[in-house]
Amino acid sequence: MKENNSREMYANVVVCGGGPAGIAAAISSARTGAKTLLIEKHGSLGGIPVSGILSVIGPLDDGDRLLDWERDKRIENRISLSKEMMVGNQIIGGITREIVDTLSREGAAIDYGYGFIPVNPEVLKRIAEEKAQAEGVEILYETLLTGAVVEEGRIKEVLTAGKSGSTKIGGDVFIDATGDGDLSFLAGAPYEKGRETDGRMQGVTLVFRLGGVKMKGRFFTDCKQIEENNGLFEEYYRKGKTKSLYKVGCINVIPGMKDVVSVNTQHTHFIDGAVTEDVTRALIAGRREIEEITGLFRRHLKGFEDAFLLDTASMLGVRETRRIRGRYVLTSEDVLQARDFQDAIGRNAYDLDIHLPDESTSANWDSNRTLSEGLSLKPGTSYGIPYRCLIPEGMENLLVAGRCISATHRAQSSVRIIPCCMVTGQAAGIAGALSSLDEICPSALDAGLLRKTIKDAGGII
Repeated sequence: MKENNSREMYANVVVCGGGPAGIAAAISSARTGAKTLLIEKHGSLGGIPVSGILSVIGPLDDGDRLLDWERDKRIENRISLSKEMMVGNQIIGGITREIVDTLSREGAAIDYGYGFIPVNPEVLKRIAEEKAQAEGVEILYETLLTGAVVEEGRIKEVLTAGKSGSTKIGGDVFIDATGDGDLSFLAGAPYEKGRETDGRMQGVTLVFRLGGVKMKGRFFTDCKQIEENNGLFEEYYRKGKTKSLYKVGCINVIPGMKDVVSVNTQHTHFIDGAVTEDVTRALIAGRREIEEITGLFRRHLKGFEDAFLLDTASMLGVRETRRIRGRYVLTSEDVLQARDFQDAIGRNAYDLDIHLPDESTSANWDSNRTLSEGLSLKPGTSYGIPYRCLIPEGMENLLVAGRCISATHRAQSSVRIIPCCMVTGQAAGIAGALSSLDEICPSALDAGLLRKTIKDAGGII
């Protein structure tokens, strides 16, 4: 029997990528009234917190990040917070807050009202899918974006490949939520990569989970152990005794999974996450190094004596690749000076967090205030994200969302985190739907109307 291996589809808004930005974009687009199609290359929604098992979302507040661990300890030991610790307000709402609240109700998130929030990837996977389907979003899994047909700066259709063969997908507005800016690249939009001086990009990480760990609290915050072992691991690393580890990194419990933790510490440098061969090399290296890291943790970290490797992520944790050049380029000065904009579509308060060996932020800056000077926002402040950062230069019906929005190398290290990706995703979804319904280009959309619609949807501007 011969099957037809070519077909065509259409939607008002086509979202490419089902990670945090794509989830928020698709749900908000459908809620705003547009027929919405979501294309995802993996077999589930969620992206890095699910397929990448980086099982934390946050921060949603503008508090002092250097005090997060101390606040954790006080809350977990039922000690009242100091006045200094109580600085901070929620600055991210909308779909991000909605998903975190849903996870919390199901016992799948540990939310203290500030800082990073451990979540259960399996529950997040289901909740994201249920919320998208409840709004009528059509989802295509195991679907790879392969090309784009562009006429005079306007995308006519995207080309995909999957189990059913090739599919041409037309739409009024397209949203690039691929993280790496794949759709923008295929459509010919201008972009930049890496540090301005040499093009180097942040290190990539393969996250993994360990079972059999006895750990109190939502994060591993034993500062004495961390300090001692960071010195030991750095010494091993310098002497070539280990290729994989130079600090303890971030370790968090996973709600609903007894004695299971997620570990974000392995790094591979000199990798371009938008190059197939580099991604392959990093995945292979990461899996080998994780075996070594597990052994070091068993020998040196209290509570990890009986730890065993449960699994490694199926998706590489990529922090930075293409940054699509938009009608405004967000800068580190915008971030650190907490600037606002008339066309701001959301807020963020995360610091500059650059994972390069020769940048001060690659040290354990979150436990050392001197290293964070000049890299952090003043507690209680946040910056706005201009809508113009979501509109690629020279493109008529394309929006970007997530870590590939228009920003400099340093500013991107702040906007790349999951909640901010969801903020830009929600804004892009609403903008795409309004543009489609009014039959205008996203660049012609009234920013005031967009901002009002975002606020009405629970977003904070």
